[in-house]
Amino acid sequence: MAAITNRSSGMGEEDTLSEAEAAKRYAIQHKVNEEDIIMEEESSITEQNLSNAYAIAQRQHINSFTIVSDPLHMKRALTMAKDLGMDAYASPTQTSAYQSIRTKLPFLLREIFFLIGYQAKTLL
Repeated sequence: MAAITNRSSGMGEEDTLSEAEAAKRYAIQHKVNEEDIIMEEESSITEQNLSNAYAIAQRQHINSFTIVSDPLHMKRALTMAKDLGMDAYASPTQTSAYQSIRTKLPFLLREIFFLIGYQAKTLL
């Protein structure tokens, strides 16, 4: 069974599809049966997405997960998945929206900031 879960917050003003719908279409184009796709579209942040996806997966008896995301986001996403108890594996994308140091650095700093905030929250 293939399961795609994707947060829906990744829509800019010019976007017409949620990340989840775009991922679903991509999977179908790459020969994944539509009935094997499970979408999570209620979340707006990574932690919520993973929690919701995990709940759906438990009901569907799905036991392992591959997290596909931007390489700069992978550490935080995988940390959260493991903290939820997910048997999760990383599969960073080979491409990124962040192509230059001018775009990569702010995103990396944001990810570091949010990872530290997440880890501090889990200590409380």
